Amino acid sequence: MYISNIYQTFRMKKGLSIILILLTAFFISGCVTGNVVQDSCKAPYTYMGGACCLDKNQDGICDKDTAEVRSFTGAEDCRFDREFTCLGKKITSNAIELKIRHDRSGIASITKIDLPNVGENGCKQVTNGLVEDGIDFNQEKVIVISCPDLSDFVDTPIVLEAKIYEKSKMKGNALVPYNIYNVATEGYLAGIVQE
Repeated sequence: MYISNIYQTFRMKKGLSIILILLTAFFISGCVTGNVVQDSCKAPYTYMGGACCLDKNQDGICDKDTAEVRSFTGAEDCRFDREFTCLGKKITSNAIELKIRHDRSGIASITKIDLPNVGENGCKQVTNGLVEDGIDFNQEKVIVISCPDLSDFVDTPIVLEAKIYEKSKMKGNALVPYNIYNVATEGYLAGIVQE
């Protein structure tokens, strides 16, 4: 009889433990929204009706008519396929700022950044690609691209072209101190336009 009481107590505690674990998992899962739109709504925006909208005075009411409430399905993103790493981005109503690191040998001088799906006609920046404007290996640089009248959410591929300057392997005073070649890489940029 004593062993039977111990067994029943053990089964009851085991059952209570399982119920406690299930309840904990239920409450934890209720705290995680998993909603890309809601999770990316940062001040001065608010989440309402399945979308983000401008709420400058933080009163929980959209500043614009609900017909103009922005909605998007993409996640915040900034990346390149090769040669470079996007370390960060800032998107405002008139410019896109990219923090880029050069991941290969030599000095990379960006000659063109093309954002074809930004605004009505795309957004592009073209430079001369001079060595003194370049990014050395494993170094980073902030590049600002002027893009007027950006919409509420940017969702575009990126095409980046650059000249790579590698030191010449010739000994002594070389007439051409660098071997120069062109590279191109593609990437992707998505994010909310901040004020």
